[in-house]
Amino acid sequence: MVLDTLHARQIQHLSKPTRATYQSWVQQKQSKLAKSTKSERATRCSIDIEVLDDDGSALLWLGNRQTAKRVVLFLHGGGYLSPLSPGHLEWCWEVFVTTESETDVETAVAILEYKLCPSAAFPVQLTQAASGLTHILSTGVPPRNIIFGGDSAGGNLTMQLLSHLIDPHPKAPAVTLAEPLQAAFMVSPWLSMKTNDASFRESHGIDMLSASIVQTSVHAILGEVAESPRRASVEEREGAFPFDRDDVSFLGRLPEVITRLYVSAGQYEVLRDQIVAMAVEVERLAPKLDVQLDIFEKQAHDFILLEGMLRSPGEATNAMIKWLKR
Repeated sequence: MVLDTLHARQIQHLSKPTRATYQSWVQQKQSKLAKSTKSERATRCSIDIEVLDDDGSALLWLGNRQTAKRVVLFLHGGGYLSPLSPGHLEWCWEVFVTTESETDVETAVAILEYKLCPSAAFPVQLTQAASGLTHILSTGVPPRNIIFGGDSAGGNLTMQLLSHLIDPHPKAPAVTLAEPLQAAFMVSPWLSMKTNDASFRESHGIDMLSASIVQTSVHAILGEVAESPRRASVEEREGAFPFDRDDVSFLGRLPEVITRLYVSAGQYEVLRDQIVAMAVEVERLAPKLDVQLDIFEKQAHDFILLEGMLRSPGEATNAMIKWLKR
């Protein structure tokens, strides 16, 4: 696994930056659509970048944001160390943009280009996610037509943003909601600094993630780099990992900010136990919230991303489409 063998800056040096990946993918998709029987979809696939005013982030759009009735703010995973993958773009395209005929709702996706570690640590990514959501709201999209979420570290950022919407973090801009957002989703979310759950032992050597990979990303998002003796404060740790707080009663207030929550995990992923524990706690503390938890029996971490990378929608992709149609 690349996260276990290379340092962050090596990974980023060998990878296309998020924006370059987006631009290349859109150009390739446009070319394919123009030659296919689905050429009308080409109008929803063009390079559309909005630079935000938070010193470093931008929204990279898929779909036609001018005509869309629903907007998805997408927070990509990668341990806060890896940029956007073409698999993320395929996932967004298949699940959100091309399903209008099934959902009767035209959807556009705003992919957040956020700063990666170690150049930036918490709360920079939260600040940028809040900025992205505020910008979408400022364009007149009602909260009831907005969904946000992501995979892996993007799921962590989703939890940070949910916590921030309920109880604003002092170092991130507050987001004002006139009503709850339509939904949030967390696919294989990384929710805890802890690596002692049974699922870490059971899936060691099976999953693409491991305890050492998780710890590398923990230190990165907290700004605890090897060449510095700095250690994050309790406040920083609880801000970056809200589910690790001794008091998680904020989960009971989720219905104030969202009406639906989708959570998924693979049976053979090391993060499984923390994901299930979070979903169970949400259902206990917020019984009126519409929560769907999907555990895929033959999958490990973030298989929806793998399906996107292979350009072969499978169980994880189809399950999310089914949830979206509900």
